Amino acid sequence: MTNKKVLTAIAVLMMTAIATPTLRADSEARAKNIIIVEKKRVQKVNRDQQRLSQVKPRIPSKTLRLKVSTNKLRYKIGDAIVISVTPTEDAYITVINHGASGDVHQLFPNKYNRQRFVKKNQTIRIPKHNAPYNFIISEPAGADFIKVLASTDSGKIIADTSLKPLVKGGVFKQINKPVGALSKDLNISLSKKQHAGKSVAYNHKIYVSK
Repeated sequence: MTNKKVLTAIAVLMMTAIATPTLRADSEARAKNIIIVEKKRVQKVNRDQQRLSQVKPRIPSKTLRLKVSTNKLRYKIGDAIVISVTPTEDAYITVINHGASGDVHQLFPNKYNRQRFVKKNQTIRIPKHNAPYNFIISEPAGADFIKVLASTDSGKIIADTSLKPLVKGGVFKQINKPVGALSKDLNISLSKKQHAGKSVAYNHKIYVSK
């Protein structure tokens, strides 16, 4: 091997030795950054869920109550969830979901369940039996927060201007507002005279794993 070839081989080995730790360090830094971002996202979601959980009527009703349940408390990604709601008085129901992704959606009313009015002690099932859709748990894993609002007044608790379709013709609509603004709007809505004394809010949490 000529001196030139030897020097070239040594140079290549030196460059490899120098580059490899750098690449490894960059990879570790990226992984660390991803973990930090993930922790921040989880903390933000938890704070947002706490905000939504604090939304309640100015004067809680003594007679209007809600029974809320899901077909399971712990789900895996890809599972179908069914939500059941039973009011103790005739009431207008709204169901919203704050997912582990941070997005907030209105689950009820929806494209196939437009009627918000539910009779006393009647149980509504979301989705209904034989409905042309399912509510499927999607990534990411974590805690999903379901909030059910009921009022004896027919006024909408969430304005149509706050909603946008996820996809054209989709079943559920996304709430197009930061959670802080949504929480404030819900508190204002539930503090109005027509809702006060005849409204109730219920919080339900489910857990999603891979």
